[in-house]
Amino acid sequence: MFVVYVLLFAAAVAVLPPLFRWFMGRMGLMGLEKQCRKKGYGFTKRNRLWFLGSKYGKEADFAIETEECVYAVKLFGVPRKMSHMLLLKDGRYVLRREFGLLLKVRFHFDTEPAPFPAYDFNRFPADQKKKVRPVLLVHPAPLDIRLQNPESDCRGFCCGNTYAGMEIVTLKVFQDML
Repeated sequence: MFVVYVLLFAAAVAVLPPLFRWFMGRMGLMGLEKQCRKKGYGFTKRNRLWFLGSKYGKEADFAIETEECVYAVKLFGVPRKMSHMLLLKDGRYVLRREFGLLLKVRFHFDTEPAPFPAYDFNRFPADQKKKVRPVLLVHPAPLDIRLQNPESDCRGFCCGNTYAGMEIVTLKVFQDML
């Protein structure tokens, strides 16, 4: 019975911190709605729990209407803190998780390459005069986002650049855009 308790405790230690980081990060998105209200921007939610959107849903989670354009935003989260997001040339992504034993010994494990689902950013109608800008908001964010070419060389990806037909940004970059 003691072994069962030890295994349950080890499983909880492995699973709960990333989920807690993800949930607390998503609760931080509530400030985005207040920021939009303060600036006078329109804020349209898909449902009451819009801030809990995941990368698996097909529709945009919320939209922000400014004077110039409408940002249709889909949420994408990376719950593990020590992760990198690699964007492959063919429209797929890989999450690279790092594990450190000592200060200079690091191991990394890559997930299987997965394509971005065909997200529907046209769910929120806008005026014909305003352009709809599809945005993938990565929050909680990984350590960094990199673009990988076919020769497996990685280079930095500037948040706000377009990839697979959508702008990929972190929360801080998105708040600066507004």
